[in-house]
Amino acid sequence: VRIVLNGSYQSYLKQGFVLENEQEIMGFGQTLSEQYASFLQYDKLWSISQGEEITVAVIDSGVTAIATAFSERVLPGYDFVNNQPGGIDESGHGTAVASLIAGEGRIKGVAPAAQILPLKVLDRHDQGSSLSLIRALYYAANLLPDLENPYKVDLVNISLGMGDYSPGVHEAIKKLNELGIAVVAAAGNSPGELAFPASLDEVLAVGAADLRDDGWTLSAYSGFGNGLDVLVPMSIALQDERGFKHIELEALGHSADAALVTGTSFAAPQVTGVLALLLAKGQNAETAVKTIKLASSDLFSPGYDAQSGYGLFDPWASMRAVTFTDIGFKGDFAVQVLDAESLQELRFTRAGLETFIALDAGQYLLKVWTDKNQDGLWNEASEGLAESLYSRVTDVELGKTTFINVSF
Repeated sequence: VRIVLNGSYQSYLKQGFVLENEQEIMGFGQTLSEQYASFLQYDKLWSISQGEEITVAVIDSGVTAIATAFSERVLPGYDFVNNQPGGIDESGHGTAVASLIAGEGRIKGVAPAAQILPLKVLDRHDQGSSLSLIRALYYAANLLPDLENPYKVDLVNISLGMGDYSPGVHEAIKKLNELGIAVVAAAGNSPGELAFPASLDEVLAVGAADLRDDGWTLSAYSGFGNGLDVLVPMSIALQDERGFKHIELEALGHSADAALVTGTSFAAPQVTGVLALLLAKGQNAETAVKTIKLASSDLFSPGYDAQSGYGLFDPWASMRAVTFTDIGFKGDFAVQVLDAESLQELRFTRAGLETFIALDAGQYLLKVWTDKNQDGLWNEASEGLAESLYSRVTDVELGKTTFINVSF
């Protein structure tokens, strides 16, 4: 078995998003969506998972489904602005967000096989009320006493925010977490502060980053602060020997044409899309959220910090952390990672021919176990049902990858 320990997975990605419900989506003729998807390695993920049988509630301005490439996978939603079924997208914001999650064709979303449940809480001016948001959250979990949701929701995307704390919104999000429904929210467009509800511990908060010749930077518009989890690459502008290269993100605009978009509103749905891919591979919501965080690469300083959270969002590393435990698995060994000082167990995972483990820089006790009677009871090692094949204290260095080969 080969074990790959990564202390700050160094990716070549970069881009930045801003959360802004007043963000105008402008249409342009040239599409860069394929370049962008390739740069972030989404095209690699689609051969492993496309988000099959996963339903994402998009709480936004509605979704214009008829004219979009993913109309067959947009479920009948609800309009909490006008309190009626459906919900026409009058601003284009929600359609753009949904297309990044599950679009097909020219604008291919991160999870092109996922279903979208549009829940409208914003009007044509991208304004709404906290009461509409609360009702939409409870509807997503099918907890409204006066309105049934016939669809099982797996994830919720919130590309909107407010300046003040709302106990009602917080309580609703807690309920979703208790039911195993992950909530992703955009960090906002006010630098130096984190929008609500992205600021909640129960929410995966997504900001934006940009790549320039001098390296990665926090996008000028991106909100940040304690509670920020990851930064999504948004804008890439590089100069090389072949000239200037500029890659930006496209989504479906109000008229269902391709449009360049920016803002953390359009960072969050990419993380939501990758979560859908992980859920489709069998991870539960809590584990998938942890995977997203741990697979991110440090950006400004080692470990967590308020400006970049856990670091730069890395879709491919997130998928590797899930799938490499399955590839070539023979059912007879597992990898255990413990803190070298406290001996607290940090990871225990069945191992494949290659196992990828993303760790913070530090010192770890690494053990590889074989299941002697092949019954899968890895926790019975002390009773002789498992045998240690390998045990060594290993240093994981910042920005370096350690490869360990174990033969038996």
